[in-house]
Amino acid sequence: WAAEDEETNPYKSKYEGREILIAALKRVKELLPQAKTDAAAVKGQASLASLFRFVGINMYYCEEVPDAERHFCKSIVMYLQLPNRSEHFTAIQDTFNQLGMVWCNRRTFGKGFGFLRRAQH
Repeated sequence: WAAEDEETNPYKSKYEGREILIAALKRVKELLPQAKTDAAAVKGQASLASLFRFVGINMYYCEEVPDAERHFCKSIVMYLQLPNRSEHFTAIQDTFNQLGMVWCNRRTFGKGFGFLRRAQH
C-alpha cells in the first residue's frame, strides 16, 4: 500500500497489485471445489474472504469506493460463515472497520458507527 507512484499514473502499483490479487482470487475459486476435506474447504473459504478484503482495500486506495464496499461485504459474509471464525478475529475486525470508514466518509455516520461498533465485539 505504501508504494509511491508518479503523479501522471498515481495508482500504477496498486493496479499491478490488484491484478495479482484477482489472479489469486480466481485460482482459489477454481481449486475450492476440489477440496478433499472439510478442513481444506474451510481454509479455501478463509483464503477467499481474505482476498476479497485485500481487493477491497486496494480499490479503496484507488478511490473506487463502491467496488471496494462490495468486496468488503463479500469478505465479511464469508468470514462470518466460517465455522472457525474466531481464528479470523482480526481480519473480521479490520473488515468491519473498513466498512465503517466507507460509510463515515459518505457522511452516513449512523451506518458507519454501526460497523465500527461491530468491530469492537
